[in-house]
Amino acid sequence: MTQTHTNTPSPGLTWSAPKRANHTRSTLWYICSAIVLGLLITWSIYDQSWTFTTVLILGGILYLWTHRKPEKEHTITLREDGVVFAETFSPWDACEGFYILDGPGYFELNIAFKNTKKDNITIRTGDIDPYQIQAILSQVLPVLQDRREKVLDTITRICKL
Repeated sequence: MTQTHTNTPSPGLTWSAPKRANHTRSTLWYICSAIVLGLLITWSIYDQSWTFTTVLILGGILYLWTHRKPEKEHTITLREDGVVFAETFSPWDACEGFYILDGPGYFELNIAFKNTKKDNITIRTGDIDPYQIQAILSQVLPVLQDRREKVLDTITRICKL
């Protein structure tokens, strides 16, 4: 059961961090992206695939539009009775478990829910020690040992998308 957060007991641990990395893209990254996009558009025009041409142009515009601002920070609170994320409270019994990804230069907390219709919580650990988070969460949730970074997330991270 998920409910909107109101006045609740004091938190066990609270921090704010972005869900994903704020990538710093170099001039070379933009040049390479423009070349790839230009080649794909040229090929789609040569092939007279006007729908694909339109999708490529709109996709490029939408990418630039959605990435014009840095990733905003979200606040998460781990309490003794559940977790508050994006001002929504979820009790621990609604959660399947958690895992912490150790990436190059960051740690990322993931809390999986039993209800597959609900999005999992994903947030960077920021300045908080990931071992402290693990110590707190392992008291109320099982560690999901078999979870890894998803292939699409890996590609997105490597390509700085």
